[in-house]
Amino acid sequence: MQAQSDEIQAIMDKQAQEDSMKVQIDQTGFMPHEDDTEDMALDQSPAAYDYHHSKQWNDQVNRKAVQIENEMKIEENTKIAKKKAAELAKQKAAEDRIKAAALAKKKAAESVPKVNKF
Repeated sequence: MQAQSDEIQAIMDKQAQEDSMKVQIDQTGFMPHEDDTEDMALDQSPAAYDYHHSKQWNDQVNRKAVQIENEMKIEENTKIAKKKAAELAKQKAAEDRIKAAALAKKKAAESVPKVNKF
């Protein structure tokens, strides 16, 4: 068990050394999670460890997050569009009522016979 643990530790040290060469940490000292490979369980065989898992997994998670965010934006834009459409419908209905009342008033004025005054 100790030999396997030492083997795992040696592999992790080697990978950390390779990662330190590949990853450039900016001035704030922040290292993006997708470049972090410390997701190996110590009770697993080193042969089962996938060095690219972390990067691939985080890429997949990021794609899904973008997809969900886009769906949320679409839903939000749909709600806004429905609200604007309802407001425009109310406004058009009010304008139509005003036009109908003006037309009715005009027809009523035209239907009244003209009386000549002497």
